[in-house]
Amino acid sequence: MPLPDAILEYRGPNSLGVLGGNLCVVTWVSDGVCEVWVMEEYGVAESWVKCHVFSQFRCLFGFTSRNELLIEDDDCHLVLYHPVADKAKILEKYCPGRFGANKIVEYVDSLVWVAPNVR
Repeated sequence: MPLPDAILEYRGPNSLGVLGGNLCVVTWVSDGVCEVWVMEEYGVAESWVKCHVFSQFRCLFGFTSRNELLIEDDDCHLVLYHPVADKAKILEKYCPGRFGANKIVEYVDSLVWVAPNVR
């Protein structure tokens, strides 16, 4: 899958994800600045659109199913940020030195029983 031509010149890390049901890529442009690109038509290289530019945070963990961003701010708070409403909610204070998180997954509550795999 080709990435947007505009991000090929950046040397920062890229992360793939899903935003609004579309494939997206987050690329670090420079210290503390990242761009979010969304592929509006799957498989069509020309359909990549830059939809967000963010700064003022240390780490972007990913997106929720409600199109919110889960980020770590400069004060080491875990923050849920909604870019359209421009609202942020601090979820908790955590210490990355002791509890370093490298993957966060969304939990969906359900009444459906999932039986353990017994061998």
